[in-house]
Order: sequence, then C-alpha cells, then structure tokens
Amino acid sequence: MPTYTYKARDKDNKLIVGTIDSQTEESAANLLSDKGLVPTGMVVKEKFKGFDRLIIKHSSVSLKTLMIFSKELSIMISAGIPIARAFKTLVDEEVNLKFSTIIAGIAKDIEDGEPLHKSFQKYPDVFPSMYISAVKAGEASGSLDRMLIKLSDQLESDYETILRIRSAMAYPIFILAVLVFTAAVVTIWVLPQIKTVFDEASAQLPLITRIILSISDIVRANGIATILILGILVYFLRLWMKTDKGKITLDNMKLVIPVFNNIYKKVYMDHFTGTLATLLSGGLPILESLDIVADGMNNRFYKESILRVRDKIKDGATLSKPLREDPLFPKMIPQMIAIGEETGKIDEILLKLSKFYHSEVDNTIKGASSLIEPIMLLLIGVGVGFLVATIILPIYNLSQVF
Repeated sequence: MPTYTYKARDKDNKLIVGTIDSQTEESAANLLSDKGLVPTGMVVKEKFKGFDRLIIKHSSVSLKTLMIFSKELSIMISAGIPIARAFKTLVDEEVNLKFSTIIAGIAKDIEDGEPLHKSFQKYPDVFPSMYISAVKAGEASGSLDRMLIKLSDQLESDYETILRIRSAMAYPIFILAVLVFTAAVVTIWVLPQIKTVFDEASAQLPLITRIILSISDIVRANGIATILILGILVYFLRLWMKTDKGKITLDNMKLVIPVFNNIYKKVYMDHFTGTLATLLSGGLPILESLDIVADGMNNRFYKESILRVRDKIKDGATLSKPLREDPLFPKMIPQMIAIGEETGKIDEILLKLSKFYHSEVDNTIKGASSLIEPIMLLLIGVGVGFLVATIILPIYNLSQVF
C-alpha cells in the first residue's frame, strides 16, 4: 500500500504536514477529510532510496524464488485465504527486495479488481508467458490453486535440472581453471628466473622452454595491452553471442558436441513435455499451448520445430503425426502421444514423459560425469608433462653441463 506525504490545514487554518497510507490519492484525501483536515498538497512517498533502489534496479528474481512463491501461494489459496490477503502475507515474508515490491504491486492490483494474470503481465521479466497463460487458465476454470501447484512442480523440475548441470560442470571448470592458473604462474614468473640461471651458466634452454619464454616476454612487456586485448575480445564475443548468428551457432553446438548433446536434448524434451502437459491440463487449446512452449524453448532449432508442428496441426494434423516426422523428437514421444490421443489423456501421457526425461537427464549427467573424470585426469597428465618439459628438463640439462 502506498504512503503519501501530505500538507493540510485544520479547522483553525493551521498547516499540518504528515504521512498517510492509502491505496489511492483520492482515498487518502477522503481519510484526511474524515479527520477534519483540508489537504492542500499530496505526493507519494518514495519507499526505497539510495542503495535499496539500486538493488531493486539491478537484482533479478531467480527460478527458485518463483518456484517457492508459487507453492506458498497455492497452499494459501487452497486453504481458503483470500488472494489479496495471501499476497500481503507474501510481501512480508519475501526476502528478495525486488520481488517483494512486485508482490506488493500485484496485491494493490488485486484489491483494485484486476485479474491476477493481468497483473502478472506487467512483469514479463519475472513471470514467463507460460506462467501467465497457465494462471489465466486456472482463473477461468476456478482451479487456480491446482494450476499453481502444477506450475510449482514444473519450475522445481527445471530448477533441479539446472542444478544438476551446474554440478556436473563444476569439476571440469575447476580443473581447467587450476591448469590455466598454473600455466600462467610458470610462464610469467618461474621460467624467467630459470632463464637467468641459464644465461649466467652460458647454457642453452630446450626449444619448448625458449618458445614459452618468448610468449612470456611478450606478455610481460605488454601486460596492460594484453589485458585490454583480452577484455576487448571477451566483450565482442559476448556481443556476438547475442546476435542471431551467434545464438544459432551456440544452439547448434549444444546439439552436436559429444556427451553434452545428449544432456541438452533430454533437457529440451523434459521442458517440452512438462510445459505442454501443464498448459493442456489447464484447459488451454493445443495451438496456443504450442506457441507458449515454443516461446519458452531456449534453442532456435527446437523452437522452429515446435512452430512447424503447430502449423501442421492448424492444417488438420494430430499432434503425434508431425512430431513423428521431425528428427529432433525421439520416436517414443509421438508413439506415446498417439496413445494419449486415442484415450483422450494427452496431458497425462505428457506428464509421464516429462517424469521419464527428468530422470533420464539425471542419469545422463551421471554418465557424463563418469566419462569426464578420466578426460580431466588426462588433462592433468598433460599439464604435468608440460611442467616437466618446461621446468624439470632445463634443470636436468643444466646439471649435466656441470
């Protein structure tokens, strides 16, 4: 609820300055009139200033935060708590400052009579189109609490998948970071000291060491320029990744890089089946549901495939037929969906497929981790060999001279 700073005069024409909480400026003026005051000026008091405003501007709302919000809201609504009161309760409990202000804004919209999905549409960076459409369907069917539970389950599934992928990537990234750091230390600080010893002994360094030292001399002589060039390269790489060509290249890499392509393909199938199941169970038409699923798919090739499937359904095909013709979708999906079409339980079949692929993502990541470990050991071996070749070998050769 907004807070207004006001100026008013009492019955003795005495100026009074203060604050009052009210939904609108008009209602605030009415409250002051009830107290025998005549308002002469009123402005909304800024709730956040300085550092708080900076946090709100630059912070984001995580998938985990949205998942917890959905679960808590569904519990309160199913318990019979009025939705406006539920949102006010969530405002007090939310620790994310940005999300707390958003919830407060939604609570005000609800009190003003606005539908929940309409209020969500004001925050597209927080509530994805799939989420808003599902809530709209839940409101229309009178099953908002059940729809929020399904949304929470789907968000939880997506969140767990992200955590698994991050966990699988943590080990190889750590090993690579250690190798790069070690190579940098050896190249920039250790080898120049060895070179000094060899120069004093009038001995020649091995070829590989001389090559690395040449690189070291260039980096040390142009340290600032090297950092600037690397920074510029990273900057332009990030810009390129945001272009259509960059996005297509990255999306293609996800589908062709060995080991990781299996993970990504199953993640996409988990998202496709789970999201479509949620939307269809909420009563959304198949065409609208496919549009929403395609919009939420973060791979260009899968997005285009889903839109092609939608166009064929629009022309009179069933869901299973165009999926069977598309090479990006495993044969099991159209086969299972065809059974769902025969029994009239497509959403249930899709939910079972989502659970299957969610489990498959976990198993594939575990398999990839067991494959990555020996590769990392090989990299460590190569790194140790590099150290031996560049440091130990020159020292050994020098000992032979004396």
